[in-house]
Amino acid sequence: MIRHYLKDYKGAIEDYDKALKLDPYNPTAYNNRGAAKVTLKDYNSALTDFDAALQLKDDYADAYGNRGNVKLNLGNTNGACEDWQKAYSLGMQSVQQMITKYCQ
Repeated sequence: MIRHYLKDYKGAIEDYDKALKLDPYNPTAYNNRGAAKVTLKDYNSALTDFDAALQLKDDYADAYGNRGNVKLNLGNTNGACEDWQKAYSLGMQSVQQMITKYCQ
């Protein structure tokens, strides 16, 4: 997980893969692996990770916010707005700017 902070995103993905082999029910590992994939512009694979995180923890605000960003990059503004609204309702204040910009 250290490699993520060192901006070694490919290495970080390898670390998250190992973590998920040990604990396939870890929503944080899915969310963080998705975030690393976003930096590499692997949006479809990141979307799969955020979906997995939310299947394991349906009140995971960060995963909703991240998934909203990916949906926007994939051209799904309505889906992005739904995710950001959910993230906001779960206390993620930082998505307010995206809601204001894209969802009004």
